[in-house]
Amino acid sequence: MMIVVVGNIDAGAVTTLIEKRFGDWKQAVLLKGIALSTLLGVGSELTVSGDSDLVRAIRQSTQQNVAQGVAEPLPRLNRYSGAKTV
Repeated sequence: MMIVVVGNIDAGAVTTLIEKRFGDWKQAVLLKGIALSTLLGVGSELTVSGDSDLVRAIRQSTQQNVAQGVAEPLPRLNRYSGAKTV
């Protein structure tokens, strides 16, 4: 790995470089968040319901997390990149 020190580089340029290198990293971050929320949600679904129906818990948790993740992904992700939403 090579580290290059560049003076006076703005957040937009860094975001552009990252997107060129890693593709659409915002979607990857969103999918990782949905997966983590699903796993945590499955645990809470099983604890609350007392059922051992893992498939039902996974289905419900996934549906809730995908709905939340798709509803408002850009403002949360752009908060970290410094980009502005339109």
